[in-house]
Amino acid sequence: MTSRRAGRGASGVIAAAPWIVVMLGVGTMIVLLVFAVGAVRGDRRPFDGLAVDAAPPPTLPADDGRLTTNGPRADGSASPTPGRTSARPSVSPSRSPTPRATVSGTPSRSAPPGILVSPAPPATPGVTGRYRVLESYRDSFIGEVRVVNTSTTARDWSVRLTFPAEVDRLRTYWVESAAQAAASRAGAAYVFTSGAPLGPGQTAYLRMHFHRSGSTDRPADCTVNGVACSFA
Repeated sequence: MTSRRAGRGASGVIAAAPWIVVMLGVGTMIVLLVFAVGAVRGDRRPFDGLAVDAAPPPTLPADDGRLTTNGPRADGSASPTPGRTSARPSVSPSRSPTPRATVSGTPSRSAPPGILVSPAPPATPGVTGRYRVLESYRDSFIGEVRVVNTSTTARDWSVRLTFPAEVDRLRTYWVESAAQAAASRAGAAYVFTSGAPLGPGQTAYLRMHFHRSGSTDRPADCTVNGVACSFA
């Protein structure tokens, strides 16, 4: 009877042996998984191999101009002594000089709105000139420029005449009723300059005898002191 029970027990153990091996394997895997998870949580590293501090960063107080953080710094140096303040240099804003008003000599006057102001008339030239032909010949002519001083002071004068190319030579010139003038040539222009100032209201007659190869006896340009002459 006893031998039969022993045989049954041995056969039961043999039948349960595969399950025991499976349970041992599962337990071993669970233990290894626990160790692996613990190792991963204890050593987290980014992609570049630098260790990551799992602790949250300290909360810094609002920046009021003083440094009050205690403990060692991140670089290993000692922190400032508590109670000492690191004052920021106070910078006073620069004051720009108050602009001073510049006062001009003559105040500008503007017309009231709605009132039309007529422009000032052009200034009358102090000396005027008028050109005319006194005599005309086959190969020459005599021209005249009447110079009038319309100002109230004595004035010098300068007559400038420019003729076409067929008027090629000045034979002679003279001034009636005034001091004689000086003549010069500036390119195609003939310039006659007064020998003495012309008194207020006085008139001088500049006369010129020109040689020509055609029929022209009128200048292309005539000015007295830079002002255009009139023609008779």
